[in-house]
Amino acid sequence: MGISIKAQSDENNEYSKAVHELSGDIYRRGIRPYLYPEIIFNLTSYGRRSNANLRLLHGLTRKVIKEKKEDMLASRENGSEIAPPPEERKRRKVFLELLLELHLNDPSFTEEDIREEVDTFMFEGHDTTAMCFCFLL
Repeated sequence: MGISIKAQSDENNEYSKAVHELSGDIYRRGIRPYLYPEIIFNLTSYGRRSNANLRLLHGLTRKVIKEKKEDMLASRENGSEIAPPPEERKRRKVFLELLLELHLNDPSFTEEDIREEVDTFMFEGHDTTAMCFCFLL
């Protein structure tokens, strides 16, 4: 997303803990058929913890999207998008910037759509590999 949350160097990182707990809750729910119905799952401690972790993850994503959008709008107003400095010309845009450009050019692509796409890449990018290894073992 173009930000650093120091997830690998800080073992007490909120984001990392939330992703780790959410992964475990998904696994626990998957092997317990009685937890499949949403109403039952939400009554359990796993469900409450999952919902709290989801709120934390979505909140961070929304915050980053808001900040990045404000930066992009400010740079557009300053005219820096017309002629970027030489050191910025070779820098590749991060995925979030591409999504925000789409949003700014096509308002039908909402900030919530951006959040869903970013969350998919952030969570599923590592979760798929982790779950694969869990099931393999």
